Amino acid sequence: MSRRAIAASAVLLLASSPVALAWGPAGHEKAALAALEILVDRRHPLAPFLSANAPLLKELSQAPSGALVPGEREDATHFFKVDAFMAARLNSDAIALLPKGEYREVRPVYWQLLGSNADTLRKLAPDRPLLPEAHGTAPWRVLQLQRLSAASLKAENPARALLFLAAMGHHAADLAEPLRSVADLSAGQGAGAAAGVMPAFEDQAASAASDRAIRLVAEKALGSRALKPLPAGEVLSETLSLVKTGYPLAGPLKDSFAQKCLAYRDQFPGACSPEAGALPAALAERFSSGVLAVPGPRGPVKTTVKEAAENRLGEAAALLARLWASAYAEAGSPGEGLGRRFIKTGELDLARDYPSPDYLPEPGAGGPDPGPVSPEEVTPVSAIMADTRRHDGKVLCAAGPATVLFRKTSRKGNSYFTFFIAEGPAKVKVFSFGEPAFKEGEEVEACGRFSYEKRVSGRLFFNQISAESILRGKAMRSGSVLLTESGVLPVRN
Repeated sequence: MSRRAIAASAVLLLASSPVALAWGPAGHEKAALAALEILVDRRHPLAPFLSANAPLLKELSQAPSGALVPGEREDATHFFKVDAFMAARLNSDAIALLPKGEYREVRPVYWQLLGSNADTLRKLAPDRPLLPEAHGTAPWRVLQLQRLSAASLKAENPARALLFLAAMGHHAADLAEPLRSVADLSAGQGAGAAAGVMPAFEDQAASAASDRAIRLVAEKALGSRALKPLPAGEVLSETLSLVKTGYPLAGPLKDSFAQKCLAYRDQFPGACSPEAGALPAALAERFSSGVLAVPGPRGPVKTTVKEAAENRLGEAAALLARLWASAYAEAGSPGEGLGRRFIKTGELDLARDYPSPDYLPEPGAGGPDPGPVSPEEVTPVSAIMADTRRHDGKVLCAAGPATVLFRKTSRKGNSYFTFFIAEGPAKVKVFSFGEPAFKEGEEVEACGRFSYEKRVSGRLFFNQISAESILRGKAMRSGSVLLTESGVLPVRN
């Protein structure tokens, strides 16, 4: 197969799949080329090989396609809908707490999380089964392709290595796309009002994105340090971090698209319907230049849709550069046989070489439905205070009436509050950011990390729970949260 034929086959395979284009040709190419420029500028040993094959790298960055591995198994490798598994809207930072590890090992926990949100998902995604892999496995697809890249480099098979390195970039870019982390794309005036937001953002806003801006975002994300490969155990953590930083953009993007469509519905009738295809150029420009108010820890942060696309593609490029460096390092830093090796005719056959997602269980396999997450354990206040040093550093929940509620704003402008939970004569102090959603005397359940001793800004605090979640009413003792070693995961939407 000639070089031109390889590129053409990638494009033809893409054209037959509704999920294949994802960011669109421009978006995936821009992320891949920005990552390549980083390797070139930082004189990484892999740069000469990728540079010699840059045109094919661009084409192969689009190669992942449902047409290559038909059906939902491949389809779901292009997204990871975190709000199918947790209440990400309550705390997007907690996305980092989702289970990490080999997919078949963590799948039962994701199935439990999915079961806890079953009622919501039946409304938001009635066409998808209540199986975890149906709601996205992109992080594990990146991990699989990173391992295959390393193995191909080590085996001195540069053609397959190029395919896997490029495909890995495709899926990493998919994870940077905020709309691929949400189960619901409706917004504004009823369901479907934002149904066309995905192609408008992924293709048209990404096409308008500046290559230079994407590169600057990537450089800023990496900093001035040397291009360090990711440790093998951190690939999943970094991909989830990419999802975490993008998720807050999804809501503002949906709302902005719906508002633009409503504002210009007379001028562009039917342009925003899911069947309409690409937006008219004038409406696409208005959408791309529209201002978003993105939730942040210190209040909304303003950006435009185009800038949002540049930021997400830049973050994807930064991660991709590190993933490429990681594959090279795991391969033992191969030298001979790579260099500026040019991929020749017949060395690559997409139909033969493109891998299936082998980390997934066989269809119909996986055992019985484990059901929703079990109710969280609540540690009695009396037990905590009877042995504070044993509970030091543990993530736990304590429940009881809230007393001595105190509100304050820090010098940096952050609102916070403290209160006590009492159980007879025993009481434990609770600290939390924001404003309390309960009244003094109300029964609450505070979940977070308990500290026997904690120093903040030179001040010392004793016997305090730093609450990440405060539950009331029916949410208490119901499995609304999952306690992990790293923190509190909000489960139910």
